Amino acid sequence: MQMINIVWQTTYLQFRLLARAWPARMMDLFMPSVVVLIPVVLGRAVGGDEAGFNFVEYAHTADVAGFLLIGGGCFLLVTRSLWGFSNWLREEMRGGTLEGLYLSQAPMPVILLGVALALMSYSALVFIGAMVVGAFIFQAMFQTHYLLLALVFLLVGLPPLYGLALLYGALVLQVKETDAFLQVIQWLATLLMGVYFPITLFPAALRIAGLLFPPAWLANGLRGALLNVPFLSGYWLTDIAVLLLFSILAPWLGYWTLARVEKSLRAGSGLGGY
Repeated sequence: MQMINIVWQTTYLQFRLLARAWPARMMDLFMPSVVVLIPVVLGRAVGGDEAGFNFVEYAHTADVAGFLLIGGGCFLLVTRSLWGFSNWLREEMRGGTLEGLYLSQAPMPVILLGVALALMSYSALVFIGAMVVGAFIFQAMFQTHYLLLALVFLLVGLPPLYGLALLYGALVLQVKETDAFLQVIQWLATLLMGVYFPITLFPAALRIAGLLFPPAWLANGLRGALLNVPFLSGYWLTDIAVLLLFSILAPWLGYWTLARVEKSLRAGSGLGGY
């Protein structure tokens, strides 16, 4: 019960901190729509009807706005998971409290779980809100009878993102830098997860890299549920199984890497300097 209480208190505290900056949080609702706007405007102005025909052939849906909106929403999920965790870690380092967390009676994995639950809860709520806002603006034609399947993909696809966030946190601890690396990583993620086009169009080597990137399965699974786009494996249950495997491996690998970096730093100059 004590561990559950620590997780709850950590989650509640982090969620309150996120809610304080509500103007920035409101902007998150419109970020996926911004991702949609530029390609749609350019495509209609430059590509003409032929661009639309090509999109249907390769993306297997005529709903360009819906396809891009889901990609933009997944981009938001990835960005917020990396930014949220790295920002929390950075503030703890700047405040000189990170080493204190490691020395407290609460195990560090429990504290990290509380932070992750707060960020995942926030991300899920914002993603759903952003889809509603974007669907209203662009008149996206989502399949409402598969909303439950889409919700399953969202819930199963969030834990791997925080495994990636732990890996990024290890990088933050090591190099004591967040923003520069995040800008590079988030745009690399845009490519690998297929925000603007299916990863099945990639050359073989890049396609394999995309298949090893959990957000690609999340984005395509949501598109399969909401837009009837073919699933990466051909069947929705197999795609969920792959995401479940990532949900186990990614957090374990992320925490193992973070713990090794933390141990190395504590043996040297410590965790307080930033």
